[in-house]
Order: sequence, then C-alpha cells, then structure tokens
Amino acid sequence: MGNILKYKDYLHNTMLRLAKDYRVRFLGYNTRYGHKFNGTLEGCEGSCLEMPVAENLILGVAMGMALEGYRLIVCIERMDFLWACADALINHLDKTIELGWPALDIIIRTCVGGISPLDPGCQHKGDYYDVFKGLMKEVFVTTSWSKALKHKGAVMVVEWRNDYEKDYTPR
Repeated sequence: MGNILKYKDYLHNTMLRLAKDYRVRFLGYNTRYGHKFNGTLEGCEGSCLEMPVAENLILGVAMGMALEGYRLIVCIERMDFLWACADALINHLDKTIELGWPALDIIIRTCVGGISPLDPGCQHKGDYYDVFKGLMKEVFVTTSWSKALKHKGAVMVVEWRNDYEKDYTPR
C-alpha cells in the first residue's frame, strides 16, 4: 500500500517537481504573491511569472513563450475565468495545427471553486468541465495530472477545490 496524502499535497509536490525543469514557467495571478494558487505553488516562486488579472493576455504570453521553447503552466485559478481568455483559447491555442504552428507545450491549470471554508459566490465556482471537453479539438481536457504530463501539446487540467483536503493515493 502506497503513501496516502491529501490531494493538495500531491498537487504541491507535482508543482515542485515541475519547477525543477529550467524550461517551466508558471504564469498567472496569485502565482508568485498572494495565496499562490491555493498554496500549491509555495516554493516555486523562482519559476512563477506574476501577471495582471487579464486572462487573454496571460494565455497569449504563454503561447509566445511556448513558441520559444518554454513549458508553460497557465494558472487560471477559477474555471469561470476561462471565458475571459476564450479568444486565445478557442481561436488560437485550440487551432495550432490548423494555423500551421507546432504543438505548444502548455498546461492550463484551472480550478472549480469550492464552497468551504466559505462560499465564494456563483461567479467563482462554475463547473464547465464537460463544456470545454466537448468544445476543444486540439487541447486535451483532463482531470488527471499524470495523463496531462504525458500528453504532447496543449492540455487543460481541471481541479476541484473541494477535493484538496481529500485523501489521494498517487498512481
């Protein structure tokens, strides 16, 4: 039987492991400062690029950096906010092959907001997993970090904030 840890600890360990790769950069707001994506980016500050609250800009910068060989983890802390980067996501990142670009090494990390310790309101806990899974053609949408890390090209990883304190057994 393997070690059992909390899902949040698994995420934190995964981010620390990714940060050891000199090509990896975490882009977003609340990555280097603030709550550092619910505490899962603690210790990764040297790889974090704090960005303004401008989701379309964040994803656009990530695409440019990926074209230069970086491996980007784009941190959009609430799934609801993906709609603010819909142009970059749907019209560009999801059409890289059609646009004649190489596959971009980008992971979009997003979270469906939780209701504890306090309810953040309806605009911070939308679950659009099935919508994006059905909408994306070239962006692989998953809930599994192990699958995401094996995938070549753009990936969206969806986490559920309510699961952060649940026991997790790595596979």
